Amino acid sequence: MSIKHRNSLKKLFKNVILACPESGLAILVLVHLFFIYLGGYFLSPEFTVYPYLTSIGLKPYVNIVDQHLPIILFGPLSLPHSLTSNPQPLLGLFLSLVAITDLLFFHLIKKTKTKNSILWTALFAASLFVFQGNTLWLETFIIPLVLLLFFLKRPFFVGMLSALIILTRPTLAPAVLLLLIFKKLKLSRYLIAGFLAPLLLTLTYLIYHQLLPDFIYLFFSFNTTYYSALAGKLPSLRQIALVGLVTIPVLTRLFTNKKYLSIFIIILAFLPAWPRFELTHLQPAIALAIYFWATNKPLGHSKATSRSVILACPESDSGCTSFTRMTIERLLLVTLIFLSIRKITTANYGNFYLNPETQEVSSFIKTQEENQLFVLGGSDLIYPLSNKTPAGDYYLPSLPWYYANPDFVLRQIDALNHNPNALVVINTPVTSFAQPVYQHILDQYTKIHTVSSYQIYKIKP
Repeated sequence: MSIKHRNSLKKLFKNVILACPESGLAILVLVHLFFIYLGGYFLSPEFTVYPYLTSIGLKPYVNIVDQHLPIILFGPLSLPHSLTSNPQPLLGLFLSLVAITDLLFFHLIKKTKTKNSILWTALFAASLFVFQGNTLWLETFIIPLVLLLFFLKRPFFVGMLSALIILTRPTLAPAVLLLLIFKKLKLSRYLIAGFLAPLLLTLTYLIYHQLLPDFIYLFFSFNTTYYSALAGKLPSLRQIALVGLVTIPVLTRLFTNKKYLSIFIIILAFLPAWPRFELTHLQPAIALAIYFWATNKPLGHSKATSRSVILACPESDSGCTSFTRMTIERLLLVTLIFLSIRKITTANYGNFYLNPETQEVSSFIKTQEENQLFVLGGSDLIYPLSNKTPAGDYYLPSLPWYYANPDFVLRQIDALNHNPNALVVINTPVTSFAQPVYQHILDQYTKIHTVSSYQIYKIKP
C-alpha cells in the first residue's frame, strides 16, 4: 500500500471517529473487555466464599476471620449469594463494571471539553489493564465511585460517595479529602449528612449483629500488628518502572502547570500500596493521574513553536511528520498496548474459578458424606463448590498473617478437635506458615485421596 493510500485510510478513519465518537467508544470498550476475557481474569474468591459462608449462618469477624470493613464483602451493601454462586454472573458483573468505568471516564473527559476524548479513554483503559485490570477486587468498585465524584454537585451525594470510597479502602481517605477541596465544596450540613449516612449504616450493622468487639480487634489491633508486620511486600524493579512510565509524564506536566493540589492527590492515592505493594491497589491513583493529565494542557505551546516545527520538518517528509505528531500520550498508549498484548500472550491467567484442580477436588469432596470441611492452602472456593461447612463453623483464610496469631491457630485446632469427622484438604506448597495446624493434621488424620498438589484427609480410626 502506498503512503498516499495509507494516509487516506488514516484520514477516513479519523473522520469517522470525529463524526461519531460513540462508535469509537463502543469499539474501545469492546476491545477492553475482549482483552480481559481473552487474556484471562481473576475473580477474587472472597466475592464467592464470603456470601456463601454468611448464607449458611456464619457471622463476619466472629466465625469468618477477615480484617476488611463490612461494605462490599459483608453487610447490607454486599453482593448477594445468588449473584456469586457461580462464575457467569460474577464475570458479568466484573465486565459490566469495567465497561461502566470506561464510559464514565469518556463522558467525564467530554464534560471538561478536553480534545481527543477517545485517545484519553484508550490510554485510561490500557493503563488500568496493565495495572492488573483483569482482577475483580475492591478497586474495581472504587474507580467508578471516584469518577462519579467529579460528576456530582449535590453535597449530600458527594459526601455519601466519599464515605463509600473510604469504607471500601480506608487508606484512600486523605486523597478523598483533597478531592473534596479540589471540587471547592463548602463544609455544609448536607455534605456531613451524606458522609455520615454510610458510616452510621455500617455501625448499625455491626451493633445489630453483635460483631463490634471482633471487628474492632481485627480492623484496628490485628491490622496494626500482624498484618502490617507480615503482609509487607516491596515493589519489583519492573513494577517501579511501570509506575514511573505512567506517572512521570503526568507529574511533570502538573508541576509545570503549578497544579500542586492535583500532584498531592495522586501521591496520596498511592497509600493503598502500603504495606503490601500490588499493582491492583494502584488503580485509583493511575485513574486520577490519567484524568489530571488529560485535563491539563501543556504550557508554552504557541503557534510560533508549532510553525517552527513544521518548517524544520516539512510535510513532504512522511517519517519526520509521523514522529512530530506522535505526542507523549500516544507513545505511552502504544507502549501500554504492546505490554497488554504481551501480557495476554505470555501469562494466561485462565479462569481461577474454574481451575481444573479446584473443580476435581470439589467434586470428590461433594461425594463424601461428611458435612464439614477444613481447607489449608489452595482455593477456598472448595467450600461453596462442594457445599460443605467449615469445621466448627470457623473459617480461617490460609494466609501467613492470620496463622501468626496464636489465638486464631488455637481456635482452628479446637474446631478440628470438636468436629473430628470433618474432612481436611491440604495444599502442600503453602503449609510452611501453618506448622502447628499442619502437624496436628498429620498426627490425627490419614490421607485418603490426592489430586495434584492437594491431599485429602480423614480422621484416623
